[in-house]
Amino acid sequence: MYSKAGLRITEQIAGLDGRFRYFAAGNLMFRNVGDRFDMVSGLEPPAVTVARAGWSWGGQFVDVDNDGYLDLYVTNGYYTAPWQVDSQAGSSHSTRCFTI
Repeated sequence: MYSKAGLRITEQIAGLDGRFRYFAAGNLMFRNVGDRFDMVSGLEPPAVTVARAGWSWGGQFVDVDNDGYLDLYVTNGYYTAPWQVDSQAGSSHSTRCFTI
């Protein structure tokens, strides 16, 4: 599943100028090239295909392996609610019902 609407946007700030070097939202990552951001990951070539990553809930740049470089750590998954019969519809068609 492809998640264009991830719940979080994260950025990597480079140096002391305060400008973003990279930012990520959903399953997309963009690189700052001066006057605009270029997509460096996505669904179609030449970008890196990330459709197999699942439904992304959020990401964060953090140095996970302590090598001095920030890594993009993304949490993903998908909750599937059980099928339930919609008693208001008056038919036997099932409807997805989510309980939060």
